[in-house]
Amino acid sequence: MERRFTYNKKKATEANKLKFYVNMRIVHVDFGTGTVVAVYDNDIRVRFDSSERGSKRILKNTKKIMTVEEAYKKMHLRKTTV
Repeated sequence: MERRFTYNKKKATEANKLKFYVNMRIVHVDFGTGTVVAVYDNDIRVRFDSSERGSKRILKNTKKIMTVEEAYKKMHLRKTTV
């Protein structure tokens, strides 16, 4: 059975920007809402929302939820110290 996706083009492009974030594995992408859940260090999950409204919502089995800016700062610091 074929699976079809309907999505908002603007929100999908917001989600596609995440490909430029390093050390991150994308776990789930919801093209309908433009929400992306990514994980790095195997324990920190980050929820990216194109509107930043849902970025602080707590997910199941997660230790910390960060916004795009917080995650970027953390990764940038880690990248420069290595």
